[in-house]
Amino acid sequence: MNPNRPHSSTGKSQAEKITQFALVSHPHRNQQLFSDHYLNVILPGHADWQTLASEAQAVLRDLQHTFAAHTPSNKEAQTEEALSPVGERMELLPIAPPTNAIREETEQVVERLIQITRTGKEARQLLADWLHTEFQVQEPGKYLLENFATLEQLAFVEEVRKRRPNSAGRLTLAA
Repeated sequence: MNPNRPHSSTGKSQAEKITQFALVSHPHRNQQLFSDHYLNVILPGHADWQTLASEAQAVLRDLQHTFAAHTPSNKEAQTEEALSPVGERMELLPIAPPTNAIREETEQVVERLIQITRTGKEARQLLADWLHTEFQVQEPGKYLLENFATLEQLAFVEEVRKRRPNSAGRLTLAA
């Protein structure tokens, strides 16, 4: 241990506890569908992925060659013609089917998500109806409907006040 460095109660210096992760040289453009860790570490470790790497390299070279030779145009037919060899090759790449266990687990999760979504929608509709009937709120707004369960009492009342017509009178906590 370096006596000149500050130490924590664990005995490690602050410099030893800091971990700096390297930035990826090329970002993934997958709309956050998969994590970078999955794309950079897990997926390349799969045997199927490694088996197809050489075939994928050949497709990539063909695509780069096609792209380099392509002259941009507004003509749809030219674009389709330029991309068709890639499309044909891409159809040959296999997609692994899910196992029965994964399929069953996914179906259960999807059913639960549908149920949660349906219940949430029904709750928001009941809230909108209640606000309209009791407080003359015509348009409760997205914020109020989506956050009503987490709003504190005063915040909820304030949101309802904002949405009431001026002719409805003043809303208080007692109301």
